[in-house]
Amino acid sequence: MDEEQKLESELQRILDMVGNSDLSGMPEFSNPSNSQDIVHGSEASIDKSDKMLSLTNKNFRSREDLIEAARKIAFVQGYALVIRRSKYEKYVVLGCDRGGNYKSRRVPLEERKKKSASRLINCPFEIWGKKKRKLQGFWKLEIKSLLHNHEPSTDMSGHPYCRRFSNEEIMRIKEMSMAGIPPRQILSSLRQSNPHLLAISRNIYNKKAKILEESLAGRTVIQALLDELGGGGFSYNIEYDQEGHLTHLFFAHPMSIELSKSYPHVEEPKNVTNQIVIRSLDMQRASFSLRLYGMI
Repeated sequence: MDEEQKLESELQRILDMVGNSDLSGMPEFSNPSNSQDIVHGSEASIDKSDKMLSLTNKNFRSREDLIEAARKIAFVQGYALVIRRSKYEKYVVLGCDRGGNYKSRRVPLEERKKKSASRLINCPFEIWGKKKRKLQGFWKLEIKSLLHNHEPSTDMSGHPYCRRFSNEEIMRIKEMSMAGIPPRQILSSLRQSNPHLLAISRNIYNKKAKILEESLAGRTVIQALLDELGGGGFSYNIEYDQEGHLTHLFFAHPMSIELSKSYPHVEEPKNVTNQIVIRSLDMQRASFSLRLYGMI
């Protein structure tokens, strides 16, 4: 009975404190600064155990050095940082890639090309990088909030930023695409050079589409193809129907025209090897510039 009376007494004490809005007697509320600190003037919470705090004591020679250092720590912790806003040679604001809110494009759901949800959940994480003139132009990191409102990722390939390609990898993708190498093989080749690459096949497809869009430069595929044929010295002829749709396209290299004039009669080769060689040459000739525009 003594134990029950003690429990009832303790419970009544807690209820009395809650009713009086006095929580100072409870250890959970007695000293909030034990686990968190409040940044003066910004009302942003900081976890003192976060390794990101160590960067506030360092001087960075450039904006890029500061961003790289912050992203490395965030990556190890299971988060990805993106640039929220910046001003050249003055400041840069880094936030979690799940920060902010989705801005509706006012496109009806049934008319959208892709049925997808937003990754943005207004994560409050935010740090600033500022260039200090008093420190001979060095960059310093300032903390606004180190808190996240979501769990860290165990697989960083889920973050779009972590699947980005370097400039060298983009050039390799373009070269291999021009050679007709499938996206899966392109991805395998890139992973051999960079075992830490987190990109997936869809990223290769998207990058190829962007490369094609840049190469077209506002032209249609047919317009770009005709420009390539003309620039390559090809002779070509086209025909359209009444609605302006392309129906026929003929093109030939000047050397092929000269050979056809010199050798107007072509015999079917009886040797199997010769047949294979000729067909291979036909395919190589047809592949000139056409792979880029999706013609073959």
